[in-house]
Amino acid sequence: MSATARRKTSLTLDAGLLDDARSLGINVSAVADAALERAVSEARRQRWLKENAEAFAAQADWHR
Repeated sequence: MSATARRKTSLTLDAGLLDDARSLGINVSAVADAALERAVSEARRQRWLKENAEAFAAQADWHR
């Protein structure tokens, strides 16, 4: 992971899952970072597809 600014935050997580993760030595912050990165990437992808849908349709029409 790159050296980026870090910010503390508060999350509400399932207590049992959190206990299990800690007992298994899982770095919850790293897991949250990775999941958030995937979610942001997918949301940006979906937004880009929506914003460009008209251009995609026009290109498909042109190819037909």
